[in-house]
Amino acid sequence: MKSNIISFLVLISISNICLSQDNELLDSINKYYLLSNDAKQDWNFRLTSALKAKNLSDEFAVDSIRLRVQRALSVSYYYNELFEPYLKLNQENFKLAEKLNDTSALQASTNNLGSYYLFLEQMDSSYYYYSKKLGYFKSNDISIEKAETLSALADIQQEEKLYNGAELDAINAIKILNRLSENEDTLYLNWSLYNLLAIISKNTLNKNKTLEYYDKSISYTKEMEDGFTYEIFSINNKANAYRTFGEYSKALDLFNALLEEKEKYNEDEPDFYPTLFLNIAKTKFESGDYKFLEVEDFLKKAYDMFKTIEFQNGIMATALEFSRLYLKHNEHDKAKQYGLEALKVSDEVSKRI
Repeated sequence: MKSNIISFLVLISISNICLSQDNELLDSINKYYLLSNDAKQDWNFRLTSALKAKNLSDEFAVDSIRLRVQRALSVSYYYNELFEPYLKLNQENFKLAEKLNDTSALQASTNNLGSYYLFLEQMDSSYYYYSKKLGYFKSNDISIEKAETLSALADIQQEEKLYNGAELDAINAIKILNRLSENEDTLYLNWSLYNLLAIISKNTLNKNKTLEYYDKSISYTKEMEDGFTYEIFSINNKANAYRTFGEYSKALDLFNALLEEKEKYNEDEPDFYPTLFLNIAKTKFESGDYKFLEVEDFLKKAYDMFKTIEFQNGIMATALEFSRLYLKHNEHDKAKQYGLEALKVSDEVSKRI
């Protein structure tokens, strides 16, 4: 009997020690978790804290706590530009969230994976995760998060030339936004969606809808507190649409008007001004009504400015236009020179992605 009592007391003592150890471990996890979310600290410090919290949460081995800690670590990986571990961790978070049926964590991980694969231009993977995210919203959900998800899906489908699906998702996103209070976020998303609808309409050669949607996107920029940059982007897009539909004089009027606004955007968007010179050269060349030296001069200005700011995509696009121009005028050596440069820059750009 005495032996049984002693054994029972030993078990209680061991249990209390384990409980005490668990509490200490949990306190340490919470300590480092809070530090990893401390906005007053730099991202390197927050990453170090998040990694400590993760190591301790792995030891604690409670899935819900591991998931909470790893979501914080994911943010630190992102802002420290550690994208490989960011990707792997979000894949793990997705599996953990599925196991726990944690809707909030599922939406976060699928959004992170969808946007990351979109950045890598891996459209199938991006579409998969954004589609998964959309499925975690209730059918009657009215939120900007759902509208953003639909917008991302529309953007991917537009890139893949799946125009019917892209248009449907964009319109459904706009329907949600129409039921939300107006703020900078909803204004921006409306601008983006109408701009996307205009691109779809241009690609399907619906001139009237293209111009209507660009005008609609421009109207939203005028309601934004800081919408000027988005406005000039839409005006530039509208001008390119006029060029696509053969209305060259209207396109040139818009491009030239934007040139005059240089001082308002050049500091923040240094590639925009040379892009206008490139677009003017393209428009004049495609119209067939141009002077060779004038188009060549516009291209030289664009090319030199792109070189100065080291904007590779602009250099590549201008080199291609040089090649087209010189080929048309039988200057084959120059056409070959710029064609090879465009190819070289294209290879360099693709290697960085």
